[in-house]
Amino acid sequence: MYKLLLLVFAFLSISVVAMADDEINAEIEQKRQDIIAKALDAGVGKETIDNVFNRLKYVPKVINLDRKQPEFALSFENYMARLVTEARVKNARKYYFNHLKTLNKVAKEYDVSPHYLVALWGLETNFGMNLPKFKLADSLFSMAMDNRRSDFFTRELITALKIQERDGVDIVNTKSSWAGAFGQFQFMPSSYMRHALDYNKDGKIDIVESMPDAFASAAHYLKAAGWKKGEKWGRPIKVPKDFNWHLHFEDKVLTVSEWKKLGIKNIKGGELPESNIKAKLVLPMGHEDLAFFAYHNFDVIYAWNHSLFYVIAVGYLADRIAMGEKIDFRSARASSLSIEKIKKLQEGLCKLGFYKDKVDGSFGSKTRKALIAFQKSEKLPPDGYPSRKVLNKILKKVAVLEENSESFACE
Repeated sequence: MYKLLLLVFAFLSISVVAMADDEINAEIEQKRQDIIAKALDAGVGKETIDNVFNRLKYVPKVINLDRKQPEFALSFENYMARLVTEARVKNARKYYFNHLKTLNKVAKEYDVSPHYLVALWGLETNFGMNLPKFKLADSLFSMAMDNRRSDFFTRELITALKIQERDGVDIVNTKSSWAGAFGQFQFMPSSYMRHALDYNKDGKIDIVESMPDAFASAAHYLKAAGWKKGEKWGRPIKVPKDFNWHLHFEDKVLTVSEWKKLGIKNIKGGELPESNIKAKLVLPMGHEDLAFFAYHNFDVIYAWNHSLFYVIAVGYLADRIAMGEKIDFRSARASSLSIEKIKKLQEGLCKLGFYKDKVDGSFGSKTRKALIAFQKSEKLPPDGYPSRKVLNKILKKVAVLEENSESFACE
């Protein structure tokens, strides 16, 4: 009897798993058909769609990697230690001089500093030595299946279909990152469509094998984003302990000279130069950690990759290529919140009446503004940084309100 019960239980367990798999497969197929319909509406030919969709596949690992991005898992110290190593600085200088003729030609034509191109190249693919191994169509399709950013990746997949149709790029076999970026500089399909160039005039755009095409395409991207020739990305600074933090977190923009009058020092504690360059303060790990000036070109690099950590890493590597000084990042030990904890933060801010958007774990401008409003209401330094300390404070406030049935309803 006992063995019979075990067999029945095993059968039922297998049936439940099979039913769950069937439901997942049915959902994927429905979304697949929705994307095909949108691609047809966007003008992609049926032959191209059939060619791609008959060969692509859903890859669950892509979604798992999306949940484990370095910005979510690493402290700023560890992030910088991983991305701007002494070996990478050495290689960056080597490749800078190896490609100097092409870089100077591209830089002159697009008014973009060549060491920033090499820094971007180094961080994106380690100078072409670490080109990712996922497949472009599979990655985009898998990300489009995930509700967190489905609309964005659906658009990127449709753009990739148009690239195949226009340029003959086989997007099923083209290697990409898990997020669907490809080439030496890891362009998303939409970036490729807007900025990729046939710079060497050989009749095809090749941002994978052709460094002239890759460098020029990256320079074209930066110029289109508003790059200012001859201006740095920013610089590390020291902020006095009695600083009025409310100046920063309204995205205050002042000249370096004006910040100097407010007590800002250079990273070594010395006086800043008199300068009319406009800057805002950036605190990648909150007001208790390292601070930076962000100049105009900081925002241009941010348009490339919406990560403060990434922009600072690019700028710092570019400085090191140009023989700039090292920065000690060892004080930047705080860790960022995971996606799940960002969701808790969003939900908490929603219940407190500060946030009215999606609870999706993505820390964008709306979440940041809501967090700043909460910090101001609690007379905290409004740095807009999602620390564990501020999350715990939000959760405690929510618990008190819920005891009195006063919290706001959230989706």
